[in-house]
Amino acid sequence: RGAAEEGERVARATKRNCRSSPFKLNLVADLVRRLPVDDALLQCEASPKKAAGILRQVLHSATANAVHNHGMDARRLYVDQAFVGKGQNLKRPWFSARGRGGTRTKYRSHLTVELREAEVPPPRRARLVPTLMDRIRRRRQREEAREAAAGGLQGEAAAPVPDDTLGQL
Repeated sequence: RGAAEEGERVARATKRNCRSSPFKLNLVADLVRRLPVDDALLQCEASPKKAAGILRQVLHSATANAVHNHGMDARRLYVDQAFVGKGQNLKRPWFSARGRGGTRTKYRSHLTVELREAEVPPPRRARLVPTLMDRIRRRRQREEAREAAAGGLQGEAAAPVPDDTLGQL
C-alpha cells in the first residue's frame, strides 16, 4: 500500500460477508495473484469451486472501477493483490441423534482485489489446472494408445507410449 501513496493508481473492489470460509477463498485467490486480469478471469471460469465465482464477480467489479473511476487501460491491468479477511461468524444450532446437539459455525469472509496498470501489457501466462475429468480422459486415451500399440505389434515387444506433460496421475 506504500506504492499507492506515491501517486500510483490502484483500483480496488471489496466484497464483504461472503458466504465462504476464508481458507477456501484464499485457495482461489492464490491462483490469480500477479496475473493479468484476462488470465485471472479465465482461471476463475475454469475452476469448479464456488469461491472462484465469488472472485470472478469481484474481479469484474474491480476492472469496472479501474476503467470508469480511474481511467485505466483494461488491457494493461493485472491483479496486484488479492487478499481475504475474516468476517463475522454465525453460530447456528446443530441437532444430533439421541437428543444431543451443538453449535455449527457458519463462516463469513471479506475478499479484496487490487488492480494496477502495468507500463506494458503484461504477458499472458495463465496455466489452467486440468480438471479431474480432463485428467481421467487423458489417462484413458494413453491407456488405449498403449493397448493399440501392443495389439498392433502382436508378438514383438511393444514400444512404450510416452506420457503427456501432466506426468503421473
